[in-house]
Amino acid sequence: MNVVPLRRLVAERGLDVSAEPVVRGVLAEAGLLVHDGVDGATLPAVRALLDERLATSCGSRFCDELGPALAGGPVVRGREDDCRVCRGSEVERARARVAAACRATGIRRLLVVGGSPRSCDELKGDRGAGPRGAAGAPEVEWRFVDGVARPNPAEAKANVAWAEVIVIWATTLLDHKVSTLYTNPPHPRRVTCAQRSAVAPCDTIVRAITGDDRPTSEG
Repeated sequence: MNVVPLRRLVAERGLDVSAEPVVRGVLAEAGLLVHDGVDGATLPAVRALLDERLATSCGSRFCDELGPALAGGPVVRGREDDCRVCRGSEVERARARVAAACRATGIRRLLVVGGSPRSCDELKGDRGAGPRGAAGAPEVEWRFVDGVARPNPAEAKANVAWAEVIVIWATTLLDHKVSTLYTNPPHPRRVTCAQRSAVAPCDTIVRAITGDDRPTSEG
């Protein structure tokens, strides 16, 4: 039997040494622990089990908070790009916070009015329909309104009726003739974001629906 030491397994997966006791416990519970290591022949099963049971975190407090809900298991410290929540991206982390807040409150339809094309692309994620990691929650729907496009009153009316949260992204590319279509009609949950970064609208949404005013950048 070729035994792969536990410490080597932890290191190969990019986990911090502090994860050893957690990994040991998961493997022991599954009957895969052999002499404080694993049988090399079982490595595919071991890797699949750890992927399923462990919530690798980059160390951000927000990723530590959100990780267990994704893996159903304990949080362990690892490489940023392996983080189950953000994959090393602050925008991903911010979007994951929005997804969690929406799940907790039952809100799913989000409308962002304004913003530069680059910032909106960041918010949309690297796959267009949704971002990587926890942020790509299928139950959350985003719509983006071009702040410098020709005003379309009928479309704006439909968007306002559809949205559960409207974010007016001020101080960005947003013409008054467009913003008026979204600021004048009554709406129970319309908020203004006064910062330009792609993270800012996410923080604004989280604050609006949960009251959590902690900025993602401080996590």
